[in-house]
Amino acid sequence: MTAAAGFNGRGCKLWAKASEQDPYNADPKTWGSIIPSPDFGKYMGENRFKEYRKVIPTIWQDKNIKESDPWWEFSAAVKEFNEHHRDLIQASHWKVEDESMSAWCPRKSKTGGLPNISYII
Repeated sequence: MTAAAGFNGRGCKLWAKASEQDPYNADPKTWGSIIPSPDFGKYMGENRFKEYRKVIPTIWQDKNIKESDPWWEFSAAVKEFNEHHRDLIQASHWKVEDESMSAWCPRKSKTGGLPNISYII
């Protein structure tokens, strides 16, 4: 899914069709990108990938914290990412503030319905 951006196409186009196997012999006017399609079919069938996409959102769900954590469906993924990041990345002692960031300003409620937004007057 991430690779789709580099190949100027939607994710479903990352599986080459029979007519796209050799883009160098095709008419250059029909090329979607200078880089040929990666043909993910070599590694995983498109139908199998579609089944994987149905399941991937559920692998981090923790129903034990459903009542106390509004992000229960994804909070384990964030925790796992942070632990992995902490183990692999060494942070600098110097911290630089980025003045180009704009505050997100909800219009209808204090937090815009997002539990991770703090309300500061």
